[in-house]
Amino acid sequence: MTQFDPKEINTFLNQSFNNLFGYVQKHHYAGYDPHDALNSPVLSRVFGHNRYTAIFVLQFFRKSFINFRPLFGVKQGVNPKAFALFLSAIVKLANTPNFEENIARYFAEWLDKNRSHAYAHACWGYNFDWPNRAFYAKAGTPTVVNTVFVAHSILDYYDLTREEKWLELALSAADFILNDLHQIKMAQGICFSYTPFDHRCVHNANLLAAGLLARSFKYSKKERYLDMAGQAAGYSISQQRQDGSWPYGASHRDKWVDHFHTAFNLLALWEYSKIVPTGDVKYALQLGYNYYKNHLFDGFLPKYFPTRLFPVDVHSIATAVIALLTLPFEQDENKKCVIELLKWAIPNMQSKNGAFYYQKNKYSTNKNIYMRWGQAWMYLALATCLEQFYERN
Repeated sequence: MTQFDPKEINTFLNQSFNNLFGYVQKHHYAGYDPHDALNSPVLSRVFGHNRYTAIFVLQFFRKSFINFRPLFGVKQGVNPKAFALFLSAIVKLANTPNFEENIARYFAEWLDKNRSHAYAHACWGYNFDWPNRAFYAKAGTPTVVNTVFVAHSILDYYDLTREEKWLELALSAADFILNDLHQIKMAQGICFSYTPFDHRCVHNANLLAAGLLARSFKYSKKERYLDMAGQAAGYSISQQRQDGSWPYGASHRDKWVDHFHTAFNLLALWEYSKIVPTGDVKYALQLGYNYYKNHLFDGFLPKYFPTRLFPVDVHSIATAVIALLTLPFEQDENKKCVIELLKWAIPNMQSKNGAFYYQKNKYSTNKNIYMRWGQAWMYLALATCLEQFYERN
């Protein structure tokens, strides 16, 4: 791969990051989402009563190259998961000139105030109704995925500030996972449900829960966190295929493999392995990484599915950057791969106003701009790069 000058890399990354930072600040961290169509009063009233018609509307808006949301009264919203990604990103920059403590505190305080207050323990959901194949989650319904990302960001902020209130908030989120989610019993362990009211088994959600519980054990020394993390990780490790891949979930409808959910599996398992570095965990992580690197990239470009490159999705780009820089494999090679990827992505996917487009197809670009899906994830990806590539003079 091409060798890059460190100063050139820093200049290039900083310019992209600052352009993106200017965009998200200008919009007060609010924006549209691929899945927010039912925030339209009209669409919600007409199509929102039935899960299948609601899914149809959501998918139509998600795939459309034209953003019809303003015509149907969908307002730009603030998403807790986006704020979690922003917070983790800012904390990563603590030892660089890009760090702004007042912004980090703003995100942390907002997350504290905007949890789902219907539950005794801290938890977070989406700011839109989310119909999917298995259930219909109304806006604000807490999910394990949102809660885990928020809790990790709060722990990141606690590591920086050492203020006990943030540790208490994050451990409350771990208690939500243990006490409010279903634990689906399997021969090889358990699978945590996605929400408090469904019984769907999804591997990235289950491994994310295991990773957070293991990290929570490091701070609290509560054995129950570690025990339940082990049972969850054990189940999902047992479901890893011989080639190293994981299906999205246990249902016959959930047998596909894609880029960003595979990355989430690996990052969560890496988080777990830092606390439980057993041989079977390390083997599963290595096997999964080998599959990820060999089947979900076309050169340096992240493939959407193992058999299909397009669309090149901003979410896949961001998770590829984070995974390649975080996982403990081929680190020098992966740093070069990340730079190659960003040298392609920034000219092709970042608009003049600083925001990143949704997807690039073979002959066209979907130029819709989404705050959580695109901007927050790229914010974290670029911060991860800046943290690693920052030249300390």
